[in-house]
Amino acid sequence: MLISENTKASLFTVKIQAILSKKNHGKDVEHYLDIAKKLGRSIYEVLCEIEKVLSYDELAMVFHECSDLPLSDDVKGEILGATHNAIETSQGLYIWHFAAHDALAANGRKVFLVSKTIFDSYANVEALHIESASLSSNKEWFTQKILIPAVKINATDIHIVPKETTGTYKIYLRVLGDLKDIITLSAKKGAAVAALLKHWAKEFTPSIRVDDTRRPQDGRIEVSKEQTGVPLDLRLSFIPKANMKDVDVVIRLLYKIELTSSTLHGLGFFPKQEKLLGDVSLKNKGIVLVTGATGTGKSRTVNTILSKMDPSRNVLTVEDPVEYLLSNARQFQVFEWEGTDGERRSSVHFGDFARAFKRHDPDVIFIGELRDKMTAETAFHLSKTGHLVFATLHASRATMVPEMLYHDYGISIDEIADNLLLATNQVLVKRVCPKCTIKKTFSHAPEWFSLLPYANKDKAVDRLMGKQVRVQRESDARTTENAPSANRSSCNCAIRYENAMVSSGYIGRTVLAECIPFNPEMFEDKLLSVTSMNKKTAEAGNILDDAVEKIEKGMIDVDALWRLI
Repeated sequence: MLISENTKASLFTVKIQAILSKKNHGKDVEHYLDIAKKLGRSIYEVLCEIEKVLSYDELAMVFHECSDLPLSDDVKGEILGATHNAIETSQGLYIWHFAAHDALAANGRKVFLVSKTIFDSYANVEALHIESASLSSNKEWFTQKILIPAVKINATDIHIVPKETTGTYKIYLRVLGDLKDIITLSAKKGAAVAALLKHWAKEFTPSIRVDDTRRPQDGRIEVSKEQTGVPLDLRLSFIPKANMKDVDVVIRLLYKIELTSSTLHGLGFFPKQEKLLGDVSLKNKGIVLVTGATGTGKSRTVNTILSKMDPSRNVLTVEDPVEYLLSNARQFQVFEWEGTDGERRSSVHFGDFARAFKRHDPDVIFIGELRDKMTAETAFHLSKTGHLVFATLHASRATMVPEMLYHDYGISIDEIADNLLLATNQVLVKRVCPKCTIKKTFSHAPEWFSLLPYANKDKAVDRLMGKQVRVQRESDARTTENAPSANRSSCNCAIRYENAMVSSGYIGRTVLAECIPFNPEMFEDKLLSVTSMNKKTAEAGNILDDAVEKIEKGMIDVDALWRLI
């Protein structure tokens, strides 16, 4: 029995109206039909995805009653293929509601309706060229082939990228800040990997919808030490392509480690910067902000400072997630859960925890990130009431912080003046291997030096001119891949993925930093612009000064300055 979507008096419409009335929703089917018409979307999408007044399973039951299609509580038979709308097996064609009309027209095939949950467990999950097509086996394949090798070479990100021009998927690893092309998969296999990750992430992120091929989604996966050798928190971002079939996936690898021996000096901070950070950590109230782009080590810097705190101080942290384990602090993690309606996403944010901390007798509070106005206001309130507050902030200069706090977060100038103690900005750059580099006289600046956004860049060139600086043996060009020499291949700095050389000539990364202390006198003129703050804090130096000193000491090469552009 085929029920037309446009026939308002149809049995379908009557049954949907009955469900809406039972829920005391107050709006009839015609209201949603009008929305569907205006948006050019199906009534199913409007009811279940946009307005969310019906669940998929409720709508599937209506289709069952209207069309006499049998409901199935399982999918029997071997999976022959999976598409967005149906699963075809040796037993027949399995669909959920919004594919029902097309499925009814299928010739010579028995058609079953399945619940969204059952369908989700099969849709778009295909064999990854391994013996079993089960989800657990696919996880094992991904863990052994991609995740464990990525951990072994200290990769920070995994990119799974569909390439429409070649009909393939590329897998890249970010190693020492650079993306490395590691594996090429067929389109079928790449899509299966992306689908696997979405299903896996749903186990830890109830709000993920594995059938949604239109909207970007975020998820997380917890990986135990037994699986990869180190406990991990994977943060995943799924962004669908325009064809509604392929999806671009990026995975951030967050290593949960103990900071037993970590020091600011080991991270790359010079003694003057260590003293500034050490002095503010002894304060009883005020705010310290560590700024930088994503993946620049802000949380590690803060946690390293906190790990050196006197045990007599009550240190509370809220992070997303807890990356570094502190023996002298009580650490909490923001979290989310699925509501009683099965769809609603609820969460506890940084600001919620920070406000609750006031009742836990804290001395020092670390708020993982100032993401919104509410959290920023809470941080400043905690400072005013006699607590030392650390937080991270996405900013490209430390002198940008006052202006951002005022314009973006609504913090008054007086509050900034009274509470902001220090802001530090940092960038992670590759540290050169002394065994695989040579010294060369700096005779001229690369053309891209003119792009450095610092007023003192000419002074930096003058300071380096005629000095011996370290360069890579095979190439001095920033954009050229360093070809491994025989010496390099046997050096400890060589990083390999299986048999391929991923990186050489560098031994980890170091911090480039600027630490800017603030005091109330700086805000008497009410001028907060970056230009104004640069003038007021000129004596403190900036991140370019720090970089030049590290070049002079042979810690980094000149090419590292590209990260400051």
